[in-house]
Amino acid sequence: MSIRDSETAGRERDTAGPEPATVEARESEEHLQVALTAAGLGTWRWDIRSDLETRDAGLNRILGLPPVPSTQPLRDFLDRIHPEDLGAFLEALDRAARTRGIHETEFRIVRPDGAVRWLRNRGKVVLGSDGHAAALTGALMDVTDLHRAEEARAQLGAIFESSEDAICTKALDGTVTAWNAASERTFGFTAAEVVGRVFSVPAPPGRRDEGPPAVAAVLRGERVRPFETERLHKDGRRIAVSVSISAIRDAGGRISGVALIARDITDRRRAEEALRISEERFRLATEAINGLIYDWDPVSGRVERSQGLLSLLGYWPEEVQGDVDWWRRQIHPDDAERAAQEILGAVAGAGSSFQAEFRLRHRDGNWVHVWDKGLIVRDAQGKAVRVVGSTLDVSERRRSQVALEKTHRELQEALEAKDRFLATLSHELRTPLTPVLAVVSGLAADPRLAPFAGELAMIQRNVELEARLIDDLLDLTRISRGKLELHRREIDARRVIEHALATAQRDLAAKGLRLDERLAAEEHRVWADAPRLTQVFWNLLSNAVKFTPPGGTVTVESRIEGDSAGSRELVVAVHDTGIGIEPEVLSRIFDAFEQTDRRITRRFGGLGLGLAVSRAIVELHGGRLTAASEGRGSGASFTVHLPLGAVQEDLDETATWFSRPRPAAPAPAAGPERPLRILLVEDHEDTAEAMADLLRLMGHEVTVAGSVATALAAAGDGHGRLDLVVSDLGLPDGSGQDLMRELTRLYGLRGIALSGYGMEEDVRRSQEAGFLRHLTKPVDLQMLKAAIRQVAGGQG
Repeated sequence: MSIRDSETAGRERDTAGPEPATVEARESEEHLQVALTAAGLGTWRWDIRSDLETRDAGLNRILGLPPVPSTQPLRDFLDRIHPEDLGAFLEALDRAARTRGIHETEFRIVRPDGAVRWLRNRGKVVLGSDGHAAALTGALMDVTDLHRAEEARAQLGAIFESSEDAICTKALDGTVTAWNAASERTFGFTAAEVVGRVFSVPAPPGRRDEGPPAVAAVLRGERVRPFETERLHKDGRRIAVSVSISAIRDAGGRISGVALIARDITDRRRAEEALRISEERFRLATEAINGLIYDWDPVSGRVERSQGLLSLLGYWPEEVQGDVDWWRRQIHPDDAERAAQEILGAVAGAGSSFQAEFRLRHRDGNWVHVWDKGLIVRDAQGKAVRVVGSTLDVSERRRSQVALEKTHRELQEALEAKDRFLATLSHELRTPLTPVLAVVSGLAADPRLAPFAGELAMIQRNVELEARLIDDLLDLTRISRGKLELHRREIDARRVIEHALATAQRDLAAKGLRLDERLAAEEHRVWADAPRLTQVFWNLLSNAVKFTPPGGTVTVESRIEGDSAGSRELVVAVHDTGIGIEPEVLSRIFDAFEQTDRRITRRFGGLGLGLAVSRAIVELHGGRLTAASEGRGSGASFTVHLPLGAVQEDLDETATWFSRPRPAAPAPAAGPERPLRILLVEDHEDTAEAMADLLRLMGHEVTVAGSVATALAAAGDGHGRLDLVVSDLGLPDGSGQDLMRELTRLYGLRGIALSGYGMEEDVRRSQEAGFLRHLTKPVDLQMLKAAIRQVAGGQG
């Protein structure tokens, strides 16, 4: 029956008067509505065919509408459902219509005033005469308060579990009803061990347990203030905790249990104890220091000073004004402005501390050097509100510092004087060696003197040894002052080793020593200064030859070693069957001027510099040099470790060219073989004569000059004819650098410098003056030939 038919039938019955059944039904309906209203329920019916939805007064009241029954299209109801929940609601209705079952869902509605409420719906499908769903009915309940309660419980549960404080709840009989994760972390007992049991965390032996009396007081309705106590961790550790206890009440307000909250304050207790100890130490320190402690209020200018003022300046704190102005008046006039900038500037700025050194006037009129250090306390706006500091008497330290600075200056002057002396000494020692080496080289080239070749070689060898000793002495000076320069590039260390071996062949043969060469390393490329590395290997070979008796063996081997980190290094070892090294001197074998004993020094000679210089060179390459020996008569081994695959960084190859890439000269560079016209400038007559003879033996035409003036005159006379100038640097009327600049400017001549000075600074000045090579005296014949070919050939 349609809604229209029911209304017509109703009117017809009204004219005839109410029937008893109708009255009873109406009363039953009214009772139902009262019950629904009391329960907070509302009902609805949706006629599927007409798409009309009928709701009672209770449902309209829940929806925030006038509390009267109403009928309207279903869309009116659907529009009131929260958009996020509409899909689920319709899906539930559709599923119920298809299955002819119960539909049940929860969703939100939005009231006309914007309030959001949660509703719980439950209903069923009404079938028509054809057996299909004709309508859906349902009852709705407002469960908003229930949702909020569940959310509150969830929040409380999250707080309970995430709290850093240990939280435990107990029933009236002491049974643990809840135990959070922080409780387990704090005390070591798990929830499984304590929940459902009568349990309390034990107190340390001998300590009264404040817990039970406090719980009893709370159960009586009394308020118990938080208290601090100690408890035992499950592992036996003592834990300091702060405990709060409160009552748990049921809905009727009756106490149903207690909640205990414990906070671990062990670290705070330790910090407090440390602070107490620190304050005690501070008190003792203020009494012990040779100065005072002060507390300054920058706002008012007031200053509180400790009794240390008496020992510092001779005043009792009570005698002087307690302000900062009195302090300022005691500062030395020469220090006042600087002290004000350092102290007042820090206070006025954003700094947190300051320190300053200045002088203060003592009561007796003397000046006291003090060191003032303060800490600045600032408020939230960054304004300084307190300064706590100390002022110490550093007069004695200042006097010591002045004396130390004086000593340092004197030491530096002595070192500079020593360096000047060594440079001059090396020059004076080298100068007479040059003509000797030149004459010997010339004599050795004369076939008529072949019967004396051994004697001439012996003379040449000892002159070269003397030159090497001078170079080692200068290298030691460079090393001690951190001025030994390396000019590195990627090189083949095998060639360097073979070069040193070739140079040592003459000495090996002279003593009848056997050379065992085992260069087995599959890789020899390192980033190194080739001349300096050659110097190292020659020194090691020279030592092996020197200390190995005739008939012995010198072994040179190479190999690659690596570690677990992937680092690889080239290892080169020199072994000999010589006199060996005693254990007590092995640890100092690399010290300068050190040899095993004086008998060896007298027998073999030498200054003990070669190994010291070699170790420094290897270490500058990022490697290490070690020595080993089983003692007297068992030979010795020296091992060089050099890193492979080194990163270049700042080790770029430079243009600096060393005159003595010891011990052997470089291979002659390509250049012209034609005779050259050379201007030789040398004021030492013996050297000039010997050098001229050498150059002429090489086939060159030589003009000799002994001063700057005569050299310029000779260059003018030979203008257009000279090919090269070879000049000493120390001339009677000027320097070789000045001469080279003039010859370059006037005639564009190329030049080679000769000098007894071979420090890096000397080489640099020569290059700046225009010399293309700098040869250090005594000049080796092969070195001179190579330099002439390189410079004359345009390779300088």
